[in-house]
Amino acid sequence: TTEINPLNERWLMRLGLAYRASKQPGKMAAPYERVLSMFPCYADAAFGLAYAYESQGQHARASDTLNKQIECIRSNDAAIADDLRRGIAFEASADYEYAIKEFAEAIRVSLDRGNGPASALAHYYVGEADALGGKFDQAVEEDIRLFGISIEAAELLNCLYVAPHEGRPCF
Repeated sequence: TTEINPLNERWLMRLGLAYRASKQPGKMAAPYERVLSMFPCYADAAFGLAYAYESQGQHARASDTLNKQIECIRSNDAAIADDLRRGIAFEASADYEYAIKEFAEAIRVSLDRGNGPASALAHYYVGEADALGGKFDQAVEEDIRLFGISIEAAELLNCLYVAPHEGRPCF
């Protein structure tokens, strides 16, 4: 039999997904928080935790969780982190076209350098900027791309932007 180990990050990630699938948002955050306490730069755990926070209406905590991942990226590659920060600044000022250009550059550089977590975060932000800019078809395309990179990131993008636009609940 397989032993359940609460210190095993794969087991904890599956537990978080199980809570999400069974629509138990109150329990969803704890496994992801535990993973991040052991591995602070585990991008999929950060997306899962951001999803958990968003599902409970804790938008600032979700944003803070993703911002911490940018700092993780900075520790390995300051140029990608700078592209992401510039994109976020353009997005905050509703300049979605320039935001997407910065995020696209972060994707290009992260792919050139084999930085998957940075690529997932940049793809997420491209989809977010598309959705905020009213380009929902592009946001859906980005969501589909994300499923091949990070299911957790794709679920977050889908639930925050795609599902509401399509008039279906997600959380």
